[in-house]
Amino acid sequence: MQRIDDEDDSDDPDVILSEGDFDDDSDDDLFVEAVDEDFPTNNVLRKALRHHSVENGYDYYLLHNGSKRVSVLAKEGVIVFGNKKCIALYLAEKYLDYWRLDSTTNIEKFQRQVMTDLGVDITYWKAYYAKHKALKMIYGESGEQYKRVWDYAETLKKFNVGSSVFVKLTNIDRPPPVFQRMYVCLEACKAGFIAVCRPILGVDGCHLKGPYPGMLLVAVWKDGNCNIYPVAWAIVEVENTATWIWFLELLIKDLQALGENITFISDRQKGLLEAFNKVVPYAEIRFCCRHIWANFKLSFPGGV
Repeated sequence: MQRIDDEDDSDDPDVILSEGDFDDDSDDDLFVEAVDEDFPTNNVLRKALRHHSVENGYDYYLLHNGSKRVSVLAKEGVIVFGNKKCIALYLAEKYLDYWRLDSTTNIEKFQRQVMTDLGVDITYWKAYYAKHKALKMIYGESGEQYKRVWDYAETLKKFNVGSSVFVKLTNIDRPPPVFQRMYVCLEACKAGFIAVCRPILGVDGCHLKGPYPGMLLVAVWKDGNCNIYPVAWAIVEVENTATWIWFLELLIKDLQALGENITFISDRQKGLLEAFNKVVPYAEIRFCCRHIWANFKLSFPGGV
């Protein structure tokens, strides 16, 4: 049995959990105790018991929970499939390295892996929550990352000298401030586009998934090898005329070396045409043929 600490999943076999004597008056219960081992807290002992019960296929009940003593009644017999002690938190801790190696593994494959390793048939949602908890342990809370957005911006400007990074917040007068938008144009991308790419930009937006959804606005084109070349991007709260104007104004400022000699291609996203007319009224505006065809098919379905 492994020792289970609050923050460490060491493989050293320091914890010894052994079966006690059978109670002759009980039909199907078995008393289990920790032998020659001190546990710093009740939580550490409970975690050790959970690991032991899942790996050895039995269930148990906590009878007494004092400050220095925990009495456990273990049910005799091997549990082949549904062990109630195999909770999502246990699975997240046990398979932390599994998710660290490949966070894209699908849930069904993870269910089969648990069945192979532990002989426990877990539900889809238990596997889903286990993955969610494991990724949270690996990458941290999404909300906590936003507290470091200023550090991220300053790091970009420090190691990509000349880059443009702008962060816009709300509730400045009523702390705490809330993240609203962020614009990034790396100096290397900007200089490369001005130097070797044709002055044509495709602009588009897409939805961001996750606990904090929003919109990703991008300006890209193709390099000499016909590969997609990113020039600038921004995270905004919604896609509308105001956010496109904000994005285009910063983009034009970064590309002012091109003057008015620039062409934009778009799929006429929400508010984009109005933003073009206000920010770059002199620019050539073209539309993506693929999106024109898709919109035509949507409006006029059927064969020809």
